[in-house]
Amino acid sequence: MKHTSEEEFKLSRFKPAYHCTFIKDSDLIYLNCNKEFAQFIGCKNLNDIIGKTDDDLPWKSLADELIFEDKKALRGESVKTVLRYTDFDNDVITFYMTIDPMDATNTGIESIIGTVRVIGTKLYQINEQSIKKKLIMSSHMSTVLDNNEISEIYFGFDELQGEILYFHLMGLSTHVIAKLLKHQEITIKNNIDSIKQKMECHPTEDIFMKALRYSYHKITPLSLFYKFVTIKV
Repeated sequence: MKHTSEEEFKLSRFKPAYHCTFIKDSDLIYLNCNKEFAQFIGCKNLNDIIGKTDDDLPWKSLADELIFEDKKALRGESVKTVLRYTDFDNDVITFYMTIDPMDATNTGIESIIGTVRVIGTKLYQINEQSIKKKLIMSSHMSTVLDNNEISEIYFGFDELQGEILYFHLMGLSTHVIAKLLKHQEITIKNNIDSIKQKMECHPTEDIFMKALRYSYHKITPLSLFYKFVTIKV
C-alpha cells in the first residue's frame, strides 16, 4: 500500500495535542512554520510561506483579523481566539489560534509564535475528495484507532459502526453515509439503532451528547483512511 503523492501523510498514531505551528517577526513576516501549518492553509511546502505575510497566502481574506491579533502579541499579550475562513474548496473551517510573544529584548518583542488547532469543518460538497481532505485535517486533532482498539474502548462497535458514528457526528444524513460507505440506507439506519443500544442511550438522550461524553469526537477510524486516503498498489 502506498499513499497519494499529493499529501505527505503517514498512517500512525496522531497525538490529540498536535498543532500547526508558525513563527513571525515583528513585521509579521513568517520566519518559520511546520508542514502541518503549510498544509492547513493550502500551501504545498514551507517555502510558499516563509518570507511572506498573510496577505500573500491563500487565507489572505483573514489577513486583517490576523494582523489585529498579532499586534496584541507584539504588545506582550497572550492571545487566544477562534477564527473561521472559507478555503479554496469553499469549505468553512473553524479553528482555535494561540499567539504568544517570543524573543523579547530591551527594544521590544522581536517575534511571535502561534499555534492552530482545527475545531471543525463544514464541507461545501460531500464527496470522496472532500472526505479525504476532512480525514487528513482531522488527523491533526484526533487519535487514529484501528477497529480492534475502537471495539475494545467503545462499546464493542464493529468496523462499520465505528465509521457510521464518525460520519454521524459530522452531521451527515443516513442517505449520504450510505452513499459514502457503499451500503444500503436501511443498513445504516439499523446500525445507528444498534449503536444507540450499545451506548445505552436513554429515550431522551441524544446520540451526539453520549458520543461527546465519551470523547468519540476525538477519534478517527483507521479503516476510513484505507477507504478514502490511501490507494492499493
